[in-house]
Amino acid sequence: MITAIALAVGFIAAPPPQFDHAFRGRTVIQYGTYAGVAAMCGGPAYGCSFIGGQDGVCVMKLVREADSPRLRRHERAHCNGWPAWHP
Repeated sequence: MITAIALAVGFIAAPPPQFDHAFRGRTVIQYGTYAGVAAMCGGPAYGCSFIGGQDGVCVMKLVREADSPRLRRHERAHCNGWPAWHP
């Protein structure tokens, strides 16, 4: 499974420039298993993110073994407004 995750992480899409910047606010990272993250994210995924709470915190839910700068960059871009339906 970890080998499959390592291969898949290499194919994580880079965000467009308009969403590829620091998040202006607090970020919380929650880790889970692949099955747990898939259940929280609504389908097969190594991570997902959303804006939560009244203070607009960026919440990232990630598979610990898949955590990488590239995955965090991808998820941070979603907190910056990059739609989930991207290619």
